[in-house]
Amino acid sequence: GGHPVKTINFGQFAVHYGGAGGKVVITSGVDGIADYGSGDHLLDSADFKQAKDAAGMPDANAGFMFLDLKNALPLLEGFAGLAGESLPSQVTENLRPLRSFLAWSEGSGDSRTFDAFLEIK
Repeated sequence: GGHPVKTINFGQFAVHYGGAGGKVVITSGVDGIADYGSGDHLLDSADFKQAKDAAGMPDANAGFMFLDLKNALPLLEGFAGLAGESLPSQVTENLRPLRSFLAWSEGSGDSRTFDAFLEIK
């Protein structure tokens, strides 16, 4: 898509990263960076909206990070499978209640705040 991309190859999978639209984009998808800005958007995601509302994150902020933990568990199990292992059942049961993680920054000049929210159900 005309964006310079760097790749970290882990053998069975790769992570691609680069800049697009003034943002840093990290993806496991081959076309993830080229596709940035098209299709579905995070801000429209029901999971993101729920986490944002629960956390009280303001619309105007200096930047944020969102992790969809409930959908990350199958990914973690897949990574373990790539290594020829499986996650212990105790670990998967402990991780299952985790829903999302949201962190953001606010402020201006020399004054900044950083907030983080972990949603557990």
